[in-house]
Amino acid sequence: MAGFKRGYDGKIAGLYDLDKTLGRGHFAVVKLARHVFTGEKVAVKVIDKTKLDTLATGHLFQEVRCMKLVQHPNIVRLYEVIDTQTKLYLILELGDGGDMFDYIMKHEEGLNEDLAKKYFAQIVHAISYCHKLHVVHRDLKPENVVFFEKQGLVKLTDFGFSNKFQPGKKLTTSCGSLAYSAPEILLGDEYDAPAVDIWSLGVILFMLVCGQPPFQEANDSETLTMIMDCKYTVPSHVSKECKDLITRMLQRDPKRRASLEEIENHPWLQGVDPSPATKYNIPLVSYKNLSEEEHNSIIQRMVLGDIADRDAIVEALETNRYNHITATYFLLAERILREKQEKEIQTRSASPSNIKAQFRQSWASRSAGELVQSLKLMGLCLGSQLRGGTKYILDPQHGLSFSSVKVQEKSTWKMCISSAGNLGQAPVVGSLKFFSDHVADSTTELERIQSRNLKNNVLQLPLCEKTISVNIQRNPKEGLLCASGQATCCHVI
Repeated sequence: MAGFKRGYDGKIAGLYDLDKTLGRGHFAVVKLARHVFTGEKVAVKVIDKTKLDTLATGHLFQEVRCMKLVQHPNIVRLYEVIDTQTKLYLILELGDGGDMFDYIMKHEEGLNEDLAKKYFAQIVHAISYCHKLHVVHRDLKPENVVFFEKQGLVKLTDFGFSNKFQPGKKLTTSCGSLAYSAPEILLGDEYDAPAVDIWSLGVILFMLVCGQPPFQEANDSETLTMIMDCKYTVPSHVSKECKDLITRMLQRDPKRRASLEEIENHPWLQGVDPSPATKYNIPLVSYKNLSEEEHNSIIQRMVLGDIADRDAIVEALETNRYNHITATYFLLAERILREKQEKEIQTRSASPSNIKAQFRQSWASRSAGELVQSLKLMGLCLGSQLRGGTKYILDPQHGLSFSSVKVQEKSTWKMCISSAGNLGQAPVVGSLKFFSDHVADSTTELERIQSRNLKNNVLQLPLCEKTISVNIQRNPKEGLLCASGQATCCHVI
C-alpha cells in the first residue's frame, strides 16, 4: 500500500492512501489522502510525536479534545484519530478552495465589502459557537480559514493552540502568531480567553477589506511596538461602518473590545446571512440527522464491506468514537447527502422556472439557428407560465425570415398570444414559426399571470448575460419578445 512505501505506519496504510503534501508546520505535515473503502478524499494531518516536548504534547491533546467538541458546519470536520507509537494522524474534512490568506493576497486593496462581510460573518458565527462551548481558538488568522467553494462556505481549521476556558477565569499560556496576537498575550500577562479571539477577528476583518495586515513592519520588534501602541491606518475606501467595527475590535484594553454579540449585531453585518452553512447537511454533525432508511443502508453497506458488524457500528456512533468505523460511516453518509443535494439542484435547474440556465451564452455571439433554438426553449418556458396551452406565434419583425436574421443585442421579435377565436386575426409576417399547438382561453391565462407572475405588465425571465422580457398586455393580446442589453433589468423595445 502507499502508506508502507512512504514510510508511514501500517496502521494507516490499509485505511488511507496518502498522496501529495498540502502543507507543513513545525511538528506536522498535512497530506491529501483517499479513504480506501469509500474512495472519498480527505486531509490527513500527520504529527511526529518524537519531536514534541511536554508543552507541545499538551497542545496536541488539547487540539484533539477541542476538535471533537466543536462540530459545526463552519469548522473543518475531524473524522478520525489514529494514534501510533511515533505518529498521530488526524483525518480531516478536505477544503477545495485554498486558504483565506492566499485569497486576500490576490486582492491588493482588499475584497469588496459585500463579499468581505459574507465571509467574516461565517467566521464570527463559528467563533461564537466555540465560545459558547467554552473553547478558545487562540490562533485565528486567514491561513487558518479554508474555502469550501462548492458549498460557498469558509471554515475554521487548525485548533493546535485551542483550549477550554472557564468564564471569568484567565489563561496564561502565550501562543499564536505575532501579527494576529492580542497585546496582552504578547506581554505574557494573564488574559481573558474570548477577548484574544476578538482581537484576532479585528485583524482578519482589516485584512479582508484592506488587503494587508494592520500591523506589519520591517521586523518583529517594530511590529510588536505597533501592536502595543495599537497604531494602524484604515484606507479611505473602507466604509464608515466597517471602520467602526474594526475599531471596536482592535482595542488595546480587552475590556473595551466589542463582545461577539455586539459584533453580530453591528450595523455593518446586518442583512447578511451569518450561517449559510445551516442550509447544508455536510459535514454531517450527527447520525441522528439521517433518515432511518439512509442510516440502515449505510450500516448494511459497511457490514457487507467487512468494516464491522452492526452492533459495533451502532456502539461506535453512540459513543462518538472518532475511529475508522465512525469515519467510514460519516464519509458514506455525506456522499449520500451530497448526491441527494446535487440531484435536487439538477431537478430545480431543469424545471421551467429555471430554463434560464439554457441561455448562458450572450445573445450577440449567437447565430440565427442558435437563437431559434433558444426561442424554442423560451416557448417551453412560456408554456409553463401559460398553463393550458395558449397558442403563441414568434417571428422576426420587418418581414425577415429566420434564415436571414442577423442576431444582435437588440434583435426585436414579435409575439402574439391568441385564443382559438382570435387566431386568424394574428398578423402574419415573413415565415411564421409555431412553438405551441395547444389553444386555450388566453384571457383567463393572462389574468392568472397578471396576478402571479407579472410586474408592471412585464414577464421577466432573467438570463446569465442578457435578459428576455415579454410585455403582455390585456388588449390587444400581443407583445414583443426581445433581448435587452442589461443583465439585471428588463426593458421592451
